[in-house]
Amino acid sequence: SNPRPKGRAIMPDLFDTELSDTELLDLSGDALAASTFWGILQRRVQATPDAPLAVEAATGERLSYRQGLQRAAGLAAWLFEQGVQPGDRVAWQLPTGLPALLVGLALARLGAVQIPLLSLYGEREVRSVLARNQARFHVVPTQDARGLAAMARQIAASLDEPAQVLELAAPLPQGDIGKLPPAPQPPALVLSESFAKQHPLSILIAEDNLFNQRLAIHILKKLGYESELAHNGLEVLEMLKKRFYEVILMDVQMPE
Repeated sequence: SNPRPKGRAIMPDLFDTELSDTELLDLSGDALAASTFWGILQRRVQATPDAPLAVEAATGERLSYRQGLQRAAGLAAWLFEQGVQPGDRVAWQLPTGLPALLVGLALARLGAVQIPLLSLYGEREVRSVLARNQARFHVVPTQDARGLAAMARQIAASLDEPAQVLELAAPLPQGDIGKLPPAPQPPALVLSESFAKQHPLSILIAEDNLFNQRLAIHILKKLGYESELAHNGLEVLEMLKKRFYEVILMDVQMPE
């Protein structure tokens, strides 16, 4: 397989930081102290505002953490103006790229419940997901190669309780950040170590990126799990020869 960029963090094919693995690990301890995803982004902006958050592979467009925060907040304000409220179930279907990343960040800022849909999903799959999850909004690009906006409108017309279709033009719309509601606060207890006692599992993490390794281990420990780690595909196969794992959390792109 192709080698992965050094220091890429969290979201595959989107995050491509130029920090060394050591610098990423130093930052991750403070960032993980934040209790929401938006809070993690804010802490990263404070630490390295001009470091690259993401690079659009097709165009080479680069987005710094500061720019990502600003554009995501503006998009969140626009979504709020369209009626999206904290706790609303919002489905979004966009091709992989910066717009998809910013939509996810914007909805995190609003505290919406996100229902991401693969851009390859057709009408039958999308209709089923929207109906099953009772989505209130369905976010799609105004123009794309697959005609997602037209499909979304067609699905909405066929449902008894359709999701409101929100179309995103390029560049992404921006609203008045000053009118945003307060950032959502997490519940008093998000993760409990008692979860592992109630649901005992043997877990293997298959991940070669140091930052992502630390993030996964940190989250699983908060649930009470002591996980094992494989750094590449060959290690996974060798470890499976020795024991059975009930859960394997595997990176999409693994070396060897």
